[in-house]
Amino acid sequence: HNFSLPWVVAAFVICVQFFGSIMLMTGMGTRIAALGVLGMFIGMAINHIDHGLHMNWSGQKAGEGYEYHLLVMAMCLALVYFGGGSLSLDRIFLKGKIQ
Repeated sequence: HNFSLPWVVAAFVICVQFFGSIMLMTGMGTRIAALGVLGMFIGMAINHIDHGLHMNWSGQKAGEGYEYHLLVMAMCLALVYFGGGSLSLDRIFLKGKIQ
């Protein structure tokens, strides 16, 4: 069964990393971009879960842990919940329309 899933995942990751980072930097579509980054980092954490929690500072493990992924996921959840903030383009364009 060839579902071409690796190609789909690669395209998703490329789009999220390129467009999502621009959206997060400018604050345009912050919640949508944060959801995309959150989904990407959930997949990364699942991939790294076999290596344990902590980073591989000593080079003794086969790969990196997932502590950084948990940090980014927590930041994304905060952005999804609170939005982009007062200087975001979301706030400027939607001022007074959404509270």
